[in-house]
Amino acid sequence: MGNTVEKQNPPKSVIQVRGLKKYFPVQKGLFSKVRAWVKAVDDVSFEINRGETFGLVGESGCGKTTITKCILLMEKPTAGTVFFDGHDITSLKGDDFVHYRRSIQVVFQDPTSALNPRMRVEDIVREPIIAHERMPRRVTRGRVIQVLEEVGLSPSSAQLFPHEFSGGQRQRIAIARALAPSPACIVFDEPVSALDVSIRAQILNLLCDLQKKENLTFLVIAHDLAVIKHVSTRIGVMYLGKLVEIADSEDLYARPLHPYTQALLSAALPSHPDQKRDEIILSGEVPSPLNPPSGCRFHPRCPYAKVKCSRIEPVLRDAGPGHKVACESTG
Repeated sequence: MGNTVEKQNPPKSVIQVRGLKKYFPVQKGLFSKVRAWVKAVDDVSFEINRGETFGLVGESGCGKTTITKCILLMEKPTAGTVFFDGHDITSLKGDDFVHYRRSIQVVFQDPTSALNPRMRVEDIVREPIIAHERMPRRVTRGRVIQVLEEVGLSPSSAQLFPHEFSGGQRQRIAIARALAPSPACIVFDEPVSALDVSIRAQILNLLCDLQKKENLTFLVIAHDLAVIKHVSTRIGVMYLGKLVEIADSEDLYARPLHPYTQALLSAALPSHPDQKRDEIILSGEVPSPLNPPSGCRFHPRCPYAKVKCSRIEPVLRDAGPGHKVACESTG
């Protein structure tokens, strides 16, 4: 990967997604011909800068988790490219591939199913370290204790099993496991949606503290706008496989430009009980990604749709410093 060059002049972007597409075939039988394609992700581009938290938000089924699977090499893209430090991840081999696997870690939604119930916490957290490095057990134990303390767990917890912890503590263990190999980027897929409301803020504050302390790069996937706002530096809004708006967190919440973003924000709980906002009620249901609408995919539900919206597919265009929107009806 040319590590010497990277240290001298590291790219600003850790991850670059360019024209990413992921289509899933629809077949009637196991060996029958493909009848149609589910366009889960359709021509999405964005980048995640070093040391920032990039949030992807949208309704269930919009394609945000599929994007993360492509980044994690759990799915092969139908088209498009994902770059890590300027290198196409699909072409990585040998040591470069191993380096990428170590550099990108993931924390899944449900910590109960993500942790092996037959392994002690020490072995769970140590596993990604020994997968990538040959270290004496005493050295890896020191690293395990270090990351456990970083996530707010005592060293004695290393000898316990996952079932001996609460849901929030198990998610802390999952975060410690992701931190253990010293990654460049951590992907969080709905990190608090499976947790009690009372402890969600604790985990979110932990993520913010870790990001600032270690200058880590995070990709956070969520459908909860309050979660995304709390942790994200920049936010991308997705609808039906498309990225419809990207902006700095504060700018997006203060000045949402896409009608879908406006509707999402109007439906979210206000930060203060006295805060008033216009309620936007969308008509109809989310179309199927199997047969998405022509032109703008949001136009059948958009309160501001024009005739051209059904014919012209909008592209992300500049709408201010660091703000991009894909809409023919705005501006």
